[in-house]
Amino acid sequence: SFKWCPFVAPWEMPQLLNQLDGIFIFESGLPHHVVSNIALEAINSGVGIMTDRADFAETYRDIVEIDKNQVITISPSESSSAAEVISQWVKDREHNTKPSRQLVSYQEYLSANEAIYSGILSGH
Repeated sequence: SFKWCPFVAPWEMPQLLNQLDGIFIFESGLPHHVVSNIALEAINSGVGIMTDRADFAETYRDIVEIDKNQVITISPSESSSAAEVISQWVKDREHNTKPSRQLVSYQEYLSANEAIYSGILSGH
């Protein structure tokens, strides 16, 4: 089944994500790659990602190490075969999931942002 949710407060996201097998993130028609906060939260929560981008994990490779069975590439235009693939993938993930590994600490993230802002303010 699937569900469209209204706005979810940030402090409610972990509880919501713990109820999900996966989320859809279709981006191939966009003019540029997106770094999605919801994708990062889902990845860190162990939620599966169903995407139309074979290189999806590349976008996040410097931030988090994603388990190979956490992301599945499907084609939205091939709905009958995608449904079968998704169903099998969800079953396989029930007993075969590894948590992702965060590669950047929160402090490193903050420091990198501060360096960017300092450079802008100093004109460098």
